[in-house]
Amino acid sequence: MNAQKKAIIAAVAVILALILIVAVYTLKQTSGQQPQQLLQLQDQSQNQAPTPAQNEEVAPMVDDSMTYQNETYNFSLVFPRAWQGYKTANRMLSWGSLGTSNSIDFGFVEQPSLFNISVHTAAQWKNIISMEGPKPVYLGEDGVYVYAYALAQDAGNETLRSRFAEVADILKTFSLENK
Repeated sequence: MNAQKKAIIAAVAVILALILIVAVYTLKQTSGQQPQQLLQLQDQSQNQAPTPAQNEEVAPMVDDSMTYQNETYNFSLVFPRAWQGYKTANRMLSWGSLGTSNSIDFGFVEQPSLFNISVHTAAQWKNIISMEGPKPVYLGEDGVYVYAYALAQDAGNETLRSRFAEVADILKTFSLENK
């Protein structure tokens, strides 16, 4: 009888684990949340009239070097050749009572955001790092803005997983340009 009870408990535990896995998978599939939204950031771009900075575009290449240069915030990143055809899109992030900040998503048509760089005032950044829960990771600052990044939770297919694995090396190339 003791062995039978253990077998029943084990079976119930397996069934509950499967139900939990299916529920999480279903929630993830039906929620349509981007990784930054999982950080409890609200995408407000749908509530605003599109501006040229918010329109999706193919990222510019400089001298065929796969260098992305952001003229608005004066930073650059260097991408490996495998990132040919990547896209950027600006998006306004809401931090609740801390206000909003601009961000740039980097990804591909199949997954528009493999990573994101957000731009903050120094005061806003100080408040963000003191809040509970997940936060973007500090990249640098230029006396005007503090730059941080957030990663996607996962990549949608094998090719994107290969690109996702390269993000850490791309972020190492983050450079603030002289104004």
